[in-house]
Amino acid sequence: MAGTISMAPLYFVFFFLLVTANEGSSIKPIVSIDPNWATIFTKESVTLTCNVDPPGPKDQIYYWYRDNQIVPMYLGTNIVKIDRASKEHGGSYQCQTVTSDKSDPVRLQVTSSWLTLKVPGILFEGDELSVACAGYPGYSARDAVLYRGNEVIASSPSEAVFLVGTANMATSGSYRCTRQVKDGVIYYSYSSEEIISVKELFSKPVMKVNPNHLTEGDHVTITCDTKLSPHRETTELQFAFYRNGHNVQGFSSVNTFHVPSMLLQNSGNYACEVRTRNNTVRKRSDEIKVAERSYAPMAVEVTMAVLISSLAVALLVYVFKRKLSPYFFNHHTGPASSASVKASENRKDMSSRYTDLTVV
Repeated sequence: MAGTISMAPLYFVFFFLLVTANEGSSIKPIVSIDPNWATIFTKESVTLTCNVDPPGPKDQIYYWYRDNQIVPMYLGTNIVKIDRASKEHGGSYQCQTVTSDKSDPVRLQVTSSWLTLKVPGILFEGDELSVACAGYPGYSARDAVLYRGNEVIASSPSEAVFLVGTANMATSGSYRCTRQVKDGVIYYSYSSEEIISVKELFSKPVMKVNPNHLTEGDHVTITCDTKLSPHRETTELQFAFYRNGHNVQGFSSVNTFHVPSMLLQNSGNYACEVRTRNNTVRKRSDEIKVAERSYAPMAVEVTMAVLISSLAVALLVYVFKRKLSPYFFNHHTGPASSASVKASENRKDMSSRYTDLTVV
């Protein structure tokens, strides 16, 4: 059985410290399993591979971890073959080089159960999903039935492997199988359940328009952006573009669409679609509005803004004169003196007398 770092020679400790000093590197290896089963039986074989992109030199040293403990016997090689696995070989595996980060963990379970539902350890959108309702090696088994939830989706009196179909995100869920395994001369019924989790192959595309603010006659570039999973970076993607629901550029490896001159007839709601070359996975972006914006409408907007402002000022002046100015003057000229009031009354009295004399 493989030892841990505490049992390793001092040079292993040195290399371990050297590796941990390189945490944070931009390179991240990927661990793959062959055959791609999350669970295997004891006494079966499996191969683990540490994949690094770009590949390092031929003499590059690889480090392997199981459940966060370095495995000294796997030091140096990027391929580890486990023959006649035991339960101690089960665990969460990671790999690393001197110049890389640790890989994401990959779980391997080793069981001695009479029956196990074997499902892929790594499954992406677009992959063909196969599962195996497998009895322990060397024992006869019959009548396999596969369930998703409580629904029967496949059955066979003799075969153990079922092709479920092309995986998508909706494929994720709980699966169960039942089968009879022969022990001696009697068949016994067993059941096994596993969770299948489908990983996203690439993200939903997002459209970007350059330049952001368009004017009539601009050259416009529309980009369709998506991100591939690091596990499937070699997958070839194709892109297509639509305006108002009509295709304006067919599927190709080019993720940009060019509008030579932004005019009214080129305006509209644009969207893009991304698919794999074999068309097993397709995803469409949200629509975005792309429209030319000429200077004339802007001039009209400025004129309207000035007009509205002028009307508002005129309205304020009118309200002040009609409503506020009498109130303002009546309350701010001060009270009239008693002398001025009396003089005013005398003027009115003299005026009356003068009028009377004139009449006579």
